Amino acid sequence: MPSNVETVAAPVAPAPAATGSFTLTATAEALVLSFGIDPAKLGKSGLIRERDIQAFAAGGPSSVQGEPGWSTRVTPTPSPGDPTGVLNPEFLAHIRAAPQHFARLPSDFKIWLYRLNGAIIGDGVALAPGVILDAQRVVIGANCTLGENVLVRCR
Repeated sequence: MPSNVETVAAPVAPAPAATGSFTLTATAEALVLSFGIDPAKLGKSGLIRERDIQAFAAGGPSSVQGEPGWSTRVTPTPSPGDPTGVLNPEFLAHIRAAPQHFARLPSDFKIWLYRLNGAIIGDGVALAPGVILDAQRVVIGANCTLGENVLVRCR
């Protein structure tokens, strides 16, 4: 199957009447579960894709229903450019609350979330399926790969 095709999951419960019903792709469903997002708050009808959830999580165009995206509710501290790599404690708590959902996220999206929440991650890094970094501080050099189902837990 080509990588640009998303598998469609079974329909979820319909959103309120104002927005109609919707269906989540399998990847979008994993993101919704990981972030604890109510897909009805996206204000979309029809097919909801990974990019819709990512935009909502980033506080982007999909978060137009008066609800901030996930990343705007959990403000990164320290800022992503902080040289220490200290992760936002709220972000870690979120990962710990639903590790099975976070582990299924695509590598690029996990890396983006870690960076957004304070991690220093070099270019060319890949986090294979199942990878979770549960650490107060994350600094990873360029061109590193963490293999499948790796849990790094540090204090």
